[in-house]
Amino acid sequence: MYAAGHIARWPNALFDGTMRLENWTSAVDQGARAAANALFPERARAYETVPYFWSDWYGHRIQFVGTAVADSVTFASGAQDDDRFVALYRRGSHLAAAATLNEPRKIMKHRRYIGGRGSWAEVGRAARPRNEIYAGN
Repeated sequence: MYAAGHIARWPNALFDGTMRLENWTSAVDQGARAAANALFPERARAYETVPYFWSDWYGHRIQFVGTAVADSVTFASGAQDDDRFVALYRRGSHLAAAATLNEPRKIMKHRRYIGGRGSWAEVGRAARPRNEIYAGN
């Protein structure tokens, strides 16, 4: 049995837990993986993804990759009241997510980095996070 789309909940090894996403990007990707697994069971692979969504609001583009479950959130550029920023979410020793406002060229590099299981230390050297706004446990 295969399932895809808004109703599907599946184990996503990238985030060490189960996930359910309600956006069209995920539904399309899940459908393609389910179809490939059904047609070629000898080459079946688990569906792993770095969640991604965006929204355009009043002339601004908001984009997000990853999961917001985080130990801390740090601005790599800009600040929460600026017209553009990049915020990075750390979970343990890894980059868990990135949120951008009006920085459309920067979001996908963070998605690739999360998908490659990049460490927080490597992100820090590359992005130079400078302003922590949340430090949870």
